Amino acid sequence: MMGGQTIGVVIPARNEEAHIGTVLETLPEFVDYAVVIDDGSTDATYKMASKASSPAEVTILQTKGL
Repeated sequence: MMGGQTIGVVIPARNEEAHIGTVLETLPEFVDYAVVIDDGSTDATYKMASKASSPAEVTILQTKGL
């Protein structure tokens, strides 16, 4: 919480298994929560996001893409 405000981010991802862990692990400390939207990935994006250690509370939503 920063100055009494809650800060959240939305992270769209598709086939980002190589990067999503780093993105989540390096979120600034002032980010309270992150929502990862895994948009129809065919790789291990969801698995890597689930395993990442993040300073923020993380929710992962899976969609089937457009």
